[in-house]
Amino acid sequence: MMSKIEYLDYAGNNPAFAQWLEELDRIIMSRVEMGLFDLPDMLTRDAFDAGDTPMEFYKSTVLDTLEKEFGDVSFLEERE
Repeated sequence: MMSKIEYLDYAGNNPAFAQWLEELDRIIMSRVEMGLFDLPDMLTRDAFDAGDTPMEFYKSTVLDTLEKEFGDVSFLEERE
């Protein structure tokens, strides 16, 4: 995981978005053992601006992205 300063820098100095990214990264790390920034680019800022929670983004976008990259990832849904 990145440091809080790195999240803040990536988030364009927006503390709320930085915290959202950090939470999303924790969710991904706890289930996939990879970090957010190890995965293909996803529209995290759009999801944040739309009011999605990190968990909603994980379920709707991250799992779809992982499935496209690696095939069946249904076992990850069981880890919640």
